Amino acid sequence: MTRTIAWKFFAAVMATLMIVALGAGVVTRSHVQAAGPWYIDGTNGTDNNTQGTGTGIYAFKTINYAIADVRVLAGDTVNVAAGTYIESNILVDSG
Repeated sequence: MTRTIAWKFFAAVMATLMIVALGAGVVTRSHVQAAGPWYIDGTNGTDNNTQGTGTGIYAFKTINYAIADVRVLAGDTVNVAAGTYIESNILVDSG
């Protein structure tokens, strides 16, 4: 009887550990609600992880930084201020 209880306890612990191990750290961007809108201003913005939430000095400075920021998610709206942006290798996946 003791062996049966120990086996059931062991099986329950192992099942729990497997569920925890498989589920740990599995959070993808698609499971997070979009947060935008975001703003880019090449003249007044600053590229750091506190920017992008407003216009002018509260905006990102570059398009590359904005689309690489982990807070900017698929489905978010990114507003780009008028101006010339000299950047390379910008890839926006629209699908």
